Amino acid sequence: MTMFRIGRKLLVAFGLAVLGASAGSAAPLYIVVDPSLVNAEVYDVATNHSWRKPLRFGPFSTRGGSSSQLGEEVNWAWRDDFFEVSGRTEKSRKRFIFVGGQGEEWKIECNSKTPLLYKETVKTSWTVPVGQTRSGCAMRNAAGEVYVLALATPVLNVHTAVEFADGPIEIRSLHEIPDKTGTPRRFPLPVGFELRHEDRVVGSVDFIGSRVYLAQGLAPELRTKVALVSTVLLLGH
Repeated sequence: MTMFRIGRKLLVAFGLAVLGASAGSAAPLYIVVDPSLVNAEVYDVATNHSWRKPLRFGPFSTRGGSSSQLGEEVNWAWRDDFFEVSGRTEKSRKRFIFVGGQGEEWKIECNSKTPLLYKETVKTSWTVPVGQTRSGCAMRNAAGEVYVLALATPVLNVHTAVEFADGPIEIRSLHEIPDKTGTPRRFPLPVGFELRHEDRVVGSVDFIGSRVYLAQGLAPELRTKVALVSTVLLLGH
């Protein structure tokens, strides 16, 4: 399934498009979530997401973020006396610690690969992504249990899952933002995610409004896992 660049620039463009469509309205932008979340816990998240900076919403937080480039593989190359064009695969690794509401900790490590077109001239050089970023995140709890979330992005529709021992948390992309009249407008790329457990919506992640929804009445362990997956999705894009 990058856990995950969902295409932040594209999401910002979508938000600006909706903002233009909503001109004259002072209401903040937000995505359309399942009606069952009407009484959900709703937490605002800092908008400047970074692996190196702590993230916090409600009683949940992160610390110890780090990011590193693992280099590039040159898949093919063409060069003459003036410039070079090559196809490359960029590799990166990101790590952080998720802290649950009761102080429990999960260690997160995400590795990703992105195909690039690379060009170099005498005066300058540039790279352009030419395919999906494929990423996998390993989530390890204090008991040593490891669970994995994988993504390929950007992608039009996401439907995947994290296979926890007590049942999977399904992840589905959300695509709608209401205009100034309240009419949902659909965008091709995801603007957020919906999380489900045993056919129940247990949470949502809103990239446009930068917030997390947690369904009411979740058991403490499930609530922590929903917050964990939401955090990885927020930091992975």
